[in-house]
Amino acid sequence: MVNKGVPLARQTHWNLENLRGAITLGSQTVKSLELINGAAAIGVLTFYGNVATRNSPNPINPDFVRFGLLSFALGVALSILTAICAYISQLIAATQEPSDLEVNWRLGALAAGIGSAGLFVLGVMFTALAFLNRR
Repeated sequence: MVNKGVPLARQTHWNLENLRGAITLGSQTVKSLELINGAAAIGVLTFYGNVATRNSPNPINPDFVRFGLLSFALGVALSILTAICAYISQLIAATQEPSDLEVNWRLGALAAGIGSAGLFVLGVMFTALAFLNRR
């Protein structure tokens, strides 16, 4: 988009900086999704192992723990898929004219990222149920 009254070189520089910022933000988001899901899985395993070694009259429900860990693991997998889809989208954008293929890869990255965040929330809910619904 060309703004009247603003030199083209300045607009191009602004667009380039905007693109760099978007790529950095996307990269940090993917890293954050990997970190929260992976750390949550490790935390649940650590806490569950600590509680399971004690002879508690009310043990934690292992079924909910399994579902929580599965959610966190799938969240990590989807965050990796997000990075792959984003990379392919950027590769297509750099080597070809804008196309539906590029947009589809971009939408795939977005959907995988949202799915990863959703699986984190689901994993937290399952883990909470594991501790609340003791046997």
